[in-house]
Amino acid sequence: RFLRQNRCATRIQAAWRSRAARCQMIRASIAAQRIQCLFRASVARHHFLAAKSSARTIRAAWAGYLVRRRFRRLRSCVRLIGGVCRGHVNRARLRRSRQATEIVQR
Repeated sequence: RFLRQNRCATRIQAAWRSRAARCQMIRASIAAQRIQCLFRASVARHHFLAAKSSARTIRAAWAGYLVRRRFRRLRSCVRLIGGVCRGHVNRARLRRSRQATEIVQR
């Protein structure tokens, strides 16, 4: 009878320890999943921020290019208008000078 009780007690202890070990493995597995999830989120966040920064850099470079191109066009127009204006003023001055010369020569 004692041996039978001893075997039963051993079986109960084995079952209890087995269940405790399974519970511990489940908890460890859940903890590992959480760690992996946090790590993957961190990596994804890092990649997202790097892509966002790259996009910002590209947008800034493109905007700078557009501003410089617009400035060159505007400067070209200003030079053209200035040349036309100077030509008009010089032709008017030459016309007056010729008229003055004709008056003096008469």
